Amino acid sequence: MNFHPLLPLLILTVATATATDYPLLNTIAPAKAFVPTVANASLVWQQEADPANIASWTSGNTGIGYDTDTAGGGNYIPHIGINVQAAMLSTTTPAFAGNGSVFIRVPFTVNAAQRPLFKSLALRMRYDDGFVAWINGTRVTSSGNPATLAWNSLATAARNANLTGFDDFDITQHLGLLH
Repeated sequence: MNFHPLLPLLILTVATATATDYPLLNTIAPAKAFVPTVANASLVWQQEADPANIASWTSGNTGIGYDTDTAGGGNYIPHIGINVQAAMLSTTTPAFAGNGSVFIRVPFTVNAAQRPLFKSLALRMRYDDGFVAWINGTRVTSSGNPATLAWNSLATAARNANLTGFDDFDITQHLGLLH
């Protein structure tokens, strides 16, 4: 199984005479990643406040994932800022033979003076198989995920990441979550 990078790019469109994209995140943004285990399955990580174990999360840049197809050229390797292969494929604990989920936190700041000018909000993603996106504790969009999420959820379908572009998700209805 190849797991490929998650490369989030969050774009706000500013309401001006001519529409302008105002990126809150670039394709390479500081991030933290954590592959949960049964021992911390109840971890609340998607809230605005950092989870209690944030110091143990891996720091780096987006994209987050791994590519086991190095013999085939490792097409995704140049896009991976945090490699989670060892943690996701771990077999060191008998009760934990790997995990298809990784928790990711990508902080960004909204300028309070500019916030009233924003008219739309889009999440632009490169992703493999599936994801669920949250802003300040609220689920805003998803793709390829099970109806009920667990610490070790797997995507519901196989999908290769688009390395030449992004998939856009209109999350304008969640503009009020930015503060």
